[in-house]
Amino acid sequence: MKAMLEASIKRYQSEQDALIEILHKAQELFGYLEKFKGMW
Repeated sequence: MKAMLEASIKRYQSEQDALIEILHKAQELFGYLEKFKGMW
């Protein structure tokens, strides 16, 4: 799964607004994504 996420990051790395696409892929692969402490 990690390799699939890394491939998605590589695919979108040149796009400035790609974060949401990468987060969608991470959620698809790993399920619910918790908030990171101290990030919000």
